[in-house]
Amino acid sequence: MIGECKMTTLEKSGQVLEQLRDPQLVWKFQQTFGVRKVVKQGGEEGEAWTAVNERNIGKSADNLHCGAEHQNKNIVHYKATNRLWHFLFLVGSQLGDEELLGLYFMIWMWCLDSSVGRKVVLVWTLVMYIGQGLKDMIRWPRPEMPIVVQIEKKWALEYGMPSTHAMVGLAVPAASIFFTFNRFDYNLVPWLFAAASWCLLVCSSRLYLGMHSVADIVVGLLLTPPLLLVILPLVNHFDRPLVTSPWAPILPLAFAALAIRHYPGSDRWTPARGDTTASIGVTVGVQLAHQLSFHLNLMCHRPGPAPFAILWPSSTKTTLILLLRILVGFLVFLLTRAIGKPLAHSVACFIMQKDPKKVSAQERDVANWEKLAAELTHKFATYMACGFNTVLLVPAILWLLGAGRIGCWTDW
Repeated sequence: MIGECKMTTLEKSGQVLEQLRDPQLVWKFQQTFGVRKVVKQGGEEGEAWTAVNERNIGKSADNLHCGAEHQNKNIVHYKATNRLWHFLFLVGSQLGDEELLGLYFMIWMWCLDSSVGRKVVLVWTLVMYIGQGLKDMIRWPRPEMPIVVQIEKKWALEYGMPSTHAMVGLAVPAASIFFTFNRFDYNLVPWLFAAASWCLLVCSSRLYLGMHSVADIVVGLLLTPPLLLVILPLVNHFDRPLVTSPWAPILPLAFAALAIRHYPGSDRWTPARGDTTASIGVTVGVQLAHQLSFHLNLMCHRPGPAPFAILWPSSTKTTLILLLRILVGFLVFLLTRAIGKPLAHSVACFIMQKDPKKVSAQERDVANWEKLAAELTHKFATYMACGFNTVLLVPAILWLLGAGRIGCWTDW
């Protein structure tokens, strides 16, 4: 009887999950916030657009395109009728992506507290690694066109379950609060509201952009709290040894090599493995930079007992200095990435004694080890340099410009 009850519960859970995978739920969400499918009048040569008859949604691609020339292609043209929501959801998606999320980490280093930034970056990488690995093991596809509109195409090749944007959207603000609650003096309630708003915006953006089903989001959110219960105390406990241990410079590199080498395999090429390698590279760069800071005696305790007061901008001058730090730092990040990618790729091909142009032109295939090795090498090396420069190079440049932060290397 117990076994039957358990089986019934599992079956019910499976049925609920299957219902939440329905792409119609995603399309209804997109419709609610102003996405409309459109076709060109007069075929591809036409310039005027007309709305698709919504009664045909859920049927064939022929019906969706009203006999247009796309009929055998899985393509949907769309119009965002509400620009405010469209912009807001694009920003929300970036809060779980490289640019805005990376900028958030960098602001911790340049303007706030390097110690907290270092820990949050490590939490992000661990959550990303687990989430991306699960994607390539579970291998559930993303919501399909033409039922939904895939607005953000760059992730379309990845599998969808679970949503790592949802996992990161919950993990990053939660970790930020966890590592600052006893370190700084502030009112917790507004920041809990801000963290919840961050998470909600990131999750909603994935539905609006047609990149995840409701099931992907729900499973990502359900997985993250138990992971954080383990990861947050571990990161807090091992943060000091990872910086001060005589073995510290070797440990991040050794763990990174093992994690990249034993990343769960996929049945086809997806960006997941490369993106995970990039996140590992950022963490290794941040760790190595802090280790060097410690051994150069640049790192010491903040003066005074915790919790520390938060120093908000008190004048136009301090506000401009903060903006200058962010601008200079982000430019250094972009420059490092722009130079690092082709350089690291060329070095990897040189080591393998392969022509970089030929390797770049090869098809992406999980069995193509030359292509994979070059891709993972340049991702890891480039983003390790980005992480390293964020912690050491950018503060040095800011000091030369007279915009350095007192204690930028002393946030222990």
